[in-house]
Amino acid sequence: FILRHRARPGTFGLRGDKVGGQLLWSLAAFVGVYIALIATSFAVLAAYGLFPTATGQELNRRMEFVEAMPVENLLTTVVLLIAVAVHEETLFRGLLLPYFRRVLGSWPLALVGAAGIFAALHVPQQGLLGGVQVFGIGIVLGLFFVLSRSLLAVVIAHLLFDFAQFQLIRFFPHLRDLLESVQG
Repeated sequence: FILRHRARPGTFGLRGDKVGGQLLWSLAAFVGVYIALIATSFAVLAAYGLFPTATGQELNRRMEFVEAMPVENLLTTVVLLIAVAVHEETLFRGLLLPYFRRVLGSWPLALVGAAGIFAALHVPQQGLLGGVQVFGIGIVLGLFFVLSRSLLAVVIAHLLFDFAQFQLIRFFPHLRDLLESVQG
C-alpha cells in the first residue's frame, strides 16, 4: 500500500525514530485504555441492573468466549496476543483511521468511525455491552495514535492491555461466579 500509493510510512504511524518516546506513549495509552474500560463499565453495570435477563444472556456469552481463551499456556497466549494487537492496530489505527481522516475531513469523525467499526466487529464475541466497552477503548487507542503518530505505541498498549486482561482471567478463575453474584 505504501509503495503503490507512494504514501509515507509515517502516515500510518510507522516510525523508526524516538523509540523511547514511543514506549512512553504506549504506557500512557495503556493507562488510558484502563480508564476507558472503567468508565464504560459503569454504563455496563447499569445495563445489567436495568435489564437482568438480556444482559445475563450476554454475560453468559462473554464468559463462554473468555473460557475458550488459551490462558493455561503463557507462550501460546503471548503469541496470540501479539498477533491480535499487531493485526487490529495496523488495520484500525494504522490504515482505517488515517483513511477516515482523509475521507471525513476531521480527526474526531475519523476516531468515531474507526472505533465504531472496531467495536462492531467485537460484538459477536463480547456482546453489545462488550461492544460499548470496546468502542471506548477504540476511541482511546485512536486518540493516542493521533497524538503520538506511532503505531508501535498503540500496538504495545493493546498488547499490554490484552495481556493484563488474560492474567486477570488466569488468576481469577471464579470471575464468572463473582459477576453472576453482582448481577443478582
